[in-house]
Amino acid sequence: MLIKNLSDRKSKVVCGAHLAAHILNLKYQGIHLSPEEHSDGIQFTNTLAATNENFRLQESAIAVELAQYIAHTKTFAKPYLWGIVGKIDPVMWWQGYCSKTAIKDLAVSILTLPPSSAATERTFSRYSLVHTKRRNRLTAKGAGMRTHIACNLNLMAKESQRQGESMTMEVNQPQSLDPSTSTQTAPPLGDQVHDLLLTLESENSETDESNDEESRAYSVHDFDSNSSIGPESLDRLDYS
Repeated sequence: MLIKNLSDRKSKVVCGAHLAAHILNLKYQGIHLSPEEHSDGIQFTNTLAATNENFRLQESAIAVELAQYIAHTKTFAKPYLWGIVGKIDPVMWWQGYCSKTAIKDLAVSILTLPPSSAATERTFSRYSLVHTKRRNRLTAKGAGMRTHIACNLNLMAKESQRQGESMTMEVNQPQSLDPSTSTQTAPPLGDQVHDLLLTLESENSETDESNDEESRAYSVHDFDSNSSIGPESLDRLDYS
């Protein structure tokens, strides 16, 4: 019963893209696929080459090179190509050793596809924590950059820890980017994140100035102890 449930689950989750990626991954080359799954993976690759406008012009060459890749013939018969299996990333293998082949771009596109929508769902969840009801004045650009930082900060921390570096940062705590007012050493967030933080700082300053001007335009003044609206703001009122 358990085996049957797992098989049913696999049939609902695994699609042609997964099968094609298994074949184009030089580490596996489709060895774990059944004959039917292997055929479905090849069919998916050929169909993508025939229907996608980026590969349509090279459809025939891609089909030929796919067969050569599976059979290890012609261009793919060189021993050095297979002597580094397990020592190099499959995407780097296609981009480097097979950069002159017609199938290279198609293989890279398939191998870099997200295996599921989990990453997208996590990004939307993170966005909902950034753009809340209490922060509804964030622009789409600002909210997007904050989400980008929040989603990638943990990955950067793990990479730094893997390399023996320490990287800590309180995401929800505001930090000053001015070296003269900062009492802590800025963590190595990387150039890209640093540029985003600078952009956010600039955007916040412009938003604050805009809010101040708007507040002054709609401010209430006291004239002879009677509260009235400034004459320059009367035209802005909506009497409907």
